[in-house]
Amino acid sequence: MLLGEKAPPIYRVVTIGDASVGKTSIINKLVHNEFNKNEQTTVGAMFVMHLSQVGGDHVEMQIWDTAGQEKFRALGPIYYRNANVGIIVIDITSIRSFEHVEEWIINFRRIAGNDALLIVAANKADMASERQVSDDMLNQWSEKTGMKWFLTSALDGTGIHEMFNYIADHLLRNSPHGVPISTPAARPNPSSNKNSENSGCAC
Repeated sequence: MLLGEKAPPIYRVVTIGDASVGKTSIINKLVHNEFNKNEQTTVGAMFVMHLSQVGGDHVEMQIWDTAGQEKFRALGPIYYRNANVGIIVIDITSIRSFEHVEEWIINFRRIAGNDALLIVAANKADMASERQVSDDMLNQWSEKTGMKWFLTSALDGTGIHEMFNYIADHLLRNSPHGVPISTPAARPNPSSNKNSENSGCAC
């Protein structure tokens, strides 16, 4: 950044959802263009910084990856506070992950409020043959709730940049100054805060 140039606002983006739906994998694909089919389960939470460009404007996002396991969900409110965006990640091969969306909405809204953008990433688009959550189901849900959804794949990158470009554009139009960032304790490294046990594919 040049001397005298104004720093871009920083926005907090929080990924939430059940365990093993692919939250970590989506973030790694976006930031590092990497995919690990044996991605390990996140413990607690971690974050990465990501800079998006919309036209001539820059949007800096502090993207939080939160644990989906039941035993860690009590920590959620720590990371939801002051969030500008929540991304509920579901696994289209797991109807249960879709059935839990309403619970995630309630928990997020209770802390982040109604002004934060909330969308759904319907992940694992590359596993269409095992799909349990159809476009029709998602479209009906979208019409009912007014929330937008994106079909994504952390394996091949489908929909990920489109989703974050949408988020960046929304933030510039609706919250041009960002919010003060008070970072909860976590290590800003997508590979440093992991469970040592393999959780299987999180694509």
